[in-house]
Amino acid sequence: MEILVTGAAGFIGSHICEHLTERGHKIHGIDNFDIFYSRKYKEFNISKLRKSSQINLYEADIRNKSKLSDIFYKNNIDLVIHLRQR
Repeated sequence: MEILVTGAAGFIGSHICEHLTERGHKIHGIDNFDIFYSRKYKEFNISKLRKSSQINLYEADIRNKSKLSDIFYKNNIDLVIHLRQR
């Protein structure tokens, strides 16, 4: 299954991505690296994921319709897991 995970570089998002890749799913992770958390913290969260061939990481904002459409067009996404901060 191909899954798009928003907020993929956050604490919860990165762990969800790790869990899903370990189970054989292809992951398309998207994160805008908002300044709510430092970039260094988010880079640490996804450092293990960057080594996996089962994940594509995109630095983009989901409000960018053109970029989001491009991600959907280039991939066969079956499911979206949308994580947002409050």
